Amino acid sequence: MNNLTVKELQPGTTLYGGKYLIESVLGSGGFGITYYARHTLLNIYCAVKEFFIEGKCVRHSQNNSIQIQGVDDETFKQFREKFLEEARTLATLEHPGIVKIIDVFEENNTSYIVMSFIEGCTLQKIVEKSGRLDYLLAVNYIAQLSETVDYLHKRNILHRDIKPDNIIITPDNKVILIDFGSAREFINDATQRHTSILTQGYAPPEQYSSTSRKGSYSDIYSLGATFYFVVTGVRPFDVGQRYTENLPSPRNLFPDITPEANRTIMKAMELNPTKRHQTIKVFMDDLLGKGKPRSYSRPSTGTDWEGTSPAPTKSKKGLLIASMAAALIIIIIFGVMIKRTPSVTKHPGEPDMVFVQGGTFTMGCTDEQGKDCDEREKPAHSVTLNDFYIGKYLVTQAEWEAIMGTTIRQQLDKESKYRDKEIFSEGGDYPMYYVNWDEVQEFISKLNKKTGKQYRLPTEAEWEFAARGGNKSNKTKYSGSNIVDNVAWYYENNDGTIRLVGKKASNELGIFDMSGSVLEWCNDWYGIYTVGKKYNPKGAISGSRRVLRGGSFVCYAHSCRVSYRLAATPDVRNVGIGFRLVLVP
Repeated sequence: MNNLTVKELQPGTTLYGGKYLIESVLGSGGFGITYYARHTLLNIYCAVKEFFIEGKCVRHSQNNSIQIQGVDDETFKQFREKFLEEARTLATLEHPGIVKIIDVFEENNTSYIVMSFIEGCTLQKIVEKSGRLDYLLAVNYIAQLSETVDYLHKRNILHRDIKPDNIIITPDNKVILIDFGSAREFINDATQRHTSILTQGYAPPEQYSSTSRKGSYSDIYSLGATFYFVVTGVRPFDVGQRYTENLPSPRNLFPDITPEANRTIMKAMELNPTKRHQTIKVFMDDLLGKGKPRSYSRPSTGTDWEGTSPAPTKSKKGLLIASMAAALIIIIIFGVMIKRTPSVTKHPGEPDMVFVQGGTFTMGCTDEQGKDCDEREKPAHSVTLNDFYIGKYLVTQAEWEAIMGTTIRQQLDKESKYRDKEIFSEGGDYPMYYVNWDEVQEFISKLNKKTGKQYRLPTEAEWEFAARGGNKSNKTKYSGSNIVDNVAWYYENNDGTIRLVGKKASNELGIFDMSGSVLEWCNDWYGIYTVGKKYNPKGAISGSRRVLRGGSFVCYAHSCRVSYRLAATPDVRNVGIGFRLVLVP
């Protein structure tokens, strides 16, 4: 057997004296392989990037050492040194939109960079999966990205490879710029020798030459091209094609794109660098539109843009509203709002929501759960979550009817055994029940379309964190109490009917009925717990059953514990199953 046939490090491999444990491969490129790994001393997850030249490196399958082929030692050392420049660059940066560096070391005849693990999906994959983005969401992302790029430029750093594949969107819609392997220090508009970096569709003309003049406008071209892609879903022409064929403007492709966005994108993507926006400030001012200056607080990173509000015109009302809304998004992103618990404006059919500040907790079978724990609740493990909202109450029959246009009686009529029989409870403030997971998704889709918000079912981790009382938890067995009768309707204390929402005591966060009443659908596929610290976990990747939580009036008291787990196939309806929602901030 040839011992030089393995490319990636295998799961279970340890590095740096056992400090890092490789769990899986996250991705690979021309000059590196990135792994999902666990820091065994801190028990946190991280990304480990290994220097590995595609086609020029081979790995010994037994000792993991790297050997080079088809390239001389000196060339390998030069590229390896540039790989380490990425670590040095990242080490000087401290910004929420830039991944943090943790460690650098050498092993296996190569080099490794350890960075914070960012959970999320690249902008490229998001658009490929869902199509072009809603305008306001696109502006949100571009504004955050622009703020990060401005931070780099003020430190005389060009990223040189801004593209949707190098932009990660986290579950809470934060934008993280990654891959600084091409980043270089620069003197604006000076002729400097930089290695040619070419990502077709996103690289400006000057990056096709290693000695051409470069400046902030070089990254602005890539920023404009990224903006083009997210609002149209179409990759821009590469430079060579643009010299022989006109690039269609975004509005030519989709007339609903605002004139402000269209103008800003096309100016940012001018082939002549002198015709582009010369700074991020000018780029953002153009997107906001010229008019009376609107001042706002500067972010802590030192960005000093002055926002502008568009001058009133005779353009269509919808475009004016969209432009104003986009400006508001940008202003909020750059710090005019003081961080606080936001208010939520309700539409008919929307549930009351409670803000849950993110934090870290132990999920699963903990001491207060006592002898009632079963194997489905083990092992207990640490989970860290971001902020979210969750329903103060279970979704009610009135809320269901307002969105779906159907009643609980019509829902029960779907099953012959309930037809023409007395139903368990009927009325606006009773929980909605007898709904399967798929029907809940239909409800959510209609609710989101009506409100323009992002509701969804809670993840299992979000559900348990909220049930435990979040950061205000008193570590009780049930949600809000160690005495089940204080907070729950369950089989032993019930007469076989569903009760009105909110008639038992709430938990520490002011949330009702998370113990008892009806079981609650969660978003996750059911799977066994694994050890290790988790960040915003979403359960098993796939499965046949969805998670149910919280106990119900047809279950025994032990099922009302905050760690208790059940599961059912998504098509199951039951009189003891309902749901509550989460709202993404």
